Amino acid sequence: MSKPLIALLGLIALGLLCFFCIRGHVPTIQIDLIARTSGALAAAGIPWASANADGRELILEGVAPNEESRKQAGGIARQVWGVRTVDNRLTVAMAEPTPTPTVSAPEPSPVAACQQQFDEVLGNRRISFETDSATLKRESTVMLDKLAAIADRCPDTHIQVAGHTDARGSDEFNLWLSQARAESVTSYLTGKGVDATRLSAIGYGASQPIADNVTAAGLARNRRIGFRLEEK
Repeated sequence: MSKPLIALLGLIALGLLCFFCIRGHVPTIQIDLIARTSGALAAAGIPWASANADGRELILEGVAPNEESRKQAGGIARQVWGVRTVDNRLTVAMAEPTPTPTVSAPEPSPVAACQQQFDEVLGNRRISFETDSATLKRESTVMLDKLAAIADRCPDTHIQVAGHTDARGSDEFNLWLSQARAESVTSYLTGKGVDATRLSAIGYGASQPIADNVTAAGLARNRRIGFRLEEK
C-alpha cells in the first residue's frame, strides 16, 4: 500500500474519531448547561421557567407572570457560562380582569329615614277632616297613631305639619282652615306623646295646589296635610 493512501486513510480515521468523540460529548454539554441554568433560575426565585438546550443554544419555556419577569429570566440565562444564545420562548400569563368595585348606595341620614317612614305610612292616602272643619275623621286617627309611633323612634327630628285646602271659598277662610287643620294634627300627635316642642303647624290655604281645582279628584288631592321632618 502506498504511503499517500495510508496517509489519506489515517486522516479519514482521525476525522471519524473526532466526530464520534464530539458527538459523544454533546449531550454532556447540554446537560451541564441545563443544570447550571436551572440552578441560576431557582436561585433568582424563578420556578416557572424550564431550561432545555440544543448544543449551546439555551431554550427557555414556561409562563412568566409578567413581561418584566420574562425578560429577567432571559437575562439570567444569557449570563450562564457556556451559553451562546438564548431562545426565550416564555409566554406571559393573561392578567386577570380587575373586578369592578361595587358601589353601595349611601345609607340615608336618620332624618331622611324617618321622613321615608312617614311617607310610606301616608302613601296615597290623606289625613281627612269633616267638611269645612278642623275635626279629624276617625279613619285618619289610625294613620296619625302610626306617625306618632314613628316620631317616638325619631326623637332628634322636628316635624312641620302643613295644611292645604282646595280653591273653593275665600282666601281668608282657606288660610284659616288650613292652619286650624294643621294645628288639629299637632294637637293629636301631642296627645299621643310627641313632644310639643318638636312640632310646628303652618297653613298655606290654597296657595300650593298639586292638582287642578276643577275636578272632584283634583280638589280632593289639594285638600291635604303634609309632613316635613328636619333635624332638631
